[in-house]
Amino acid sequence: MVRLDLSDFVTKLAGELGTGIRVGSVTERNNMQDAGKVWPAVWVGGQRADAMDTGDRFTGVIRQRARVLIAVRVVVARASPGVIDAEPALSDLVKDVNGRSAGLGLLGWTPPGANDPLSLLSFVDDLTGESVFSTLLTYQTTVTWQR
Repeated sequence: MVRLDLSDFVTKLAGELGTGIRVGSVTERNNMQDAGKVWPAVWVGGQRADAMDTGDRFTGVIRQRARVLIAVRVVVARASPGVIDAEPALSDLVKDVNGRSAGLGLLGWTPPGANDPLSLLSFVDDLTGESVFSTLLTYQTTVTWQR
């Protein structure tokens, strides 16, 4: 099965979101130290692949397609000096992650190793911490594994 490289997502977002936003992935060594403590932040959280077919072919070649889901968590401070509502900051950062204009953000981008551009499958606001407000975005694409 083909696994997409999460560092490609981090590199793309870090280059587009600017220096004031922490962009990282759950595979980073310092993720456990920074996650939930450093914000605003965007964390590429991992992936899941589901087979779309059996891979059986009459040609003797195994070629299997899979749908890959990528989780991305967007985190902002719940409250900061002079700000009592985190919703505008969260909404703006989600728009930037998705891409406000063509060529930017994750929507419509085809990651290396993927067959199709990313589309948004779902998003869920998450209120798990007292000091942060976050949204979990789930993107989908397809990959093909062959041998």
